[in-house]
Amino acid sequence: MLRQPVADGWAIEGHMRLGHGQTRYTVPAGRLQVGIITLDEAFTLNARARYIEAEGLALRQIGTLPGGVLDVGLGAGLRATQSRLQVQTLLPIIIDSSHRQTQPYAVVQARYGLKRVPVRGFVEGRVYGRRMAGLRAGVDIGLSGLAR
Repeated sequence: MLRQPVADGWAIEGHMRLGHGQTRYTVPAGRLQVGIITLDEAFTLNARARYIEAEGLALRQIGTLPGGVLDVGLGAGLRATQSRLQVQTLLPIIIDSSHRQTQPYAVVQARYGLKRVPVRGFVEGRVYGRRMAGLRAGVDIGLSGLAR
């Protein structure tokens, strides 16, 4: 994260985020109907996803509350995701699917940061085009002073 004050009570902030997740499921032997294929043996699903995200926000300090500062911000970002699904069976069936996706988004955020401790709580709404939106909340803990 980089933060640059631009005027009294205003700041520009940039964020870069990276993420990785993976999971492995083993389905025990048994009769499983998948479309026109019937599986009688165990199989394994391996799924992996990675993303990189870049975001810019314009923030306005709304007020100073006891022990901290309340900011609201508006901005935009871009998220690039790469995912892969592999299915392994004893049969000669090979499923190995990869997918890449790029999603621009708009973001609105409210946050409360403590003055002397690098901790802040936030609530954020994101809109990814016309068909998808998300709401999240959390706590950021910084190593070098997130809050003012």
